[in-house]
Amino acid sequence: MRYTELFKSIIDILFYALCLGLLVLLFLGPLGLNSMAQENKLIQEWDVISWLILAISTLAYILLIIGVKYLKNVAGIMTKSISFGPSVQINLKKSGKSLIFSSLLNYLTFALVFVKQLTINVPVEITFDNNLLLQIFITIIGLYFIIQSDILKMSYNLKQENDLTI
Repeated sequence: MRYTELFKSIIDILFYALCLGLLVLLFLGPLGLNSMAQENKLIQEWDVISWLILAISTLAYILLIIGVKYLKNVAGIMTKSISFGPSVQINLKKSGKSLIFSSLLNYLTFALVFVKQLTINVPVEITFDNNLLLQIFITIIGLYFIIQSDILKMSYNLKQENDLTI
């Protein structure tokens, strides 16, 4: 039970930190956003691809928050009782899908940055950095949640069948 409460606490902290980050991006970003990681120019000098990268990155961030919110729901259910009913399965599957879509959008931003580097004749750098590793890890976690949801659904159905057997 101690680990379940720790799990819920960490998920809560992560969720609220991500929400705070989104609020900072939405409200303080336009006031003082001078550059982003993929750009070395001021915001006034951005082209269409730069704005597209920002929009896709923001959408990916929102999907990440949604995925963590579903995981927060699972943690809340688990702290009340250690049952793996339909609500846990549904929330795990939704969390996994949100995390995977978030990662896919981030892969798209990596591709757009690469294409942009090709079009503006900047020396192309192909790197395997922590950002890409993090997206691969989030994709794996999302797939794991979907698989875990399916396993929980099968075991719940099997339990229901056995409960009905007299």
